Amino acid sequence: MQQDAKGYHPMLESGKAPKNVYLLLAAESGDFERVVELLAAGADPLVKNQQGKNALQLADRIAIRTRRVLAAAIREAAAQAAAAAAADC
Repeated sequence: MQQDAKGYHPMLESGKAPKNVYLLLAAESGDFERVVELLAAGADPLVKNQQGKNALQLADRIAIRTRRVLAAAIREAAAQAAAAAAADC
């Protein structure tokens, strides 16, 4: 489901849905600036949609810079999760 990039901006500004949902929408629509903004605001790059795809997988058909920033965020989130799991042991 390809979303119109402008269509979700008012929803994001309303604060009615989690930023993770908007990260998936921004990634799918190729909105690089919004992806960066959402990641900086704490959106989880590991979250998956109902089809089991994360933002990087949804960004498969779009600009390489969006894919790079999402890949870096996923690596960082995975490293933080591993560190947290190791600390719990």
